[in-house]
Amino acid sequence: MGVSTTPTQFARKVALLPTTLEKARVQVARSNARIGRANAEAQMRQDVNSRGVVTNAGKNVKSDTGFVVGKAGAKLSVKTRQGQSETFLVSAVGPWQLVNNRARPHIISPAGQSKIDLIGPLDPTRRKKLRTVSGRQTIVGRKGRATVLKTPYGYKRYVKHPGHSGKKTWQKALGKTKKDIAVTAPRFMVNEIARIF
Repeated sequence: MGVSTTPTQFARKVALLPTTLEKARVQVARSNARIGRANAEAQMRQDVNSRGVVTNAGKNVKSDTGFVVGKAGAKLSVKTRQGQSETFLVSAVGPWQLVNNRARPHIISPAGQSKIDLIGPLDPTRRKKLRTVSGRQTIVGRKGRATVLKTPYGYKRYVKHPGHSGKKTWQKALGKTKKDIAVTAPRFMVNEIARIF
């Protein structure tokens, strides 16, 4: 707006300051959400793959012989949405826990396979082991679901997963976002104030 030459011009500029700062806060929040989403997507592509797909995970593909776990994989993505007032939320979509979090060694079994057939009759000493199979507590298999797993090594009755430490994808993206916001947010506010004065 230029340099104020009279007290009236300066008073007008000061009167504009609260509304300008309010608008700038919303724009900063929106910009921060964009930065967070971009960082999370970039880290995901680095840790998983360029398409953000966890291969051999969680997608059923219909075949001629029935349902089998296919290689289409599970898609990971990030979305942003506006929360209350001037807050914006960045959230993970898809089974991020498969990549992000630590996993203990476990057995993966098909959803249609009866757990009794897989690990034997249910007795008190095996009850705990039954619950750890695929993380499900169902004793009988689900109708219409696969009874074998399709793996790169052929069809298997079950697969022993060795576990992993987790890539901490979300935490890395959050750390980078905090650093980026610390630089961009104050600069944006100063530029908005400078436009008035």
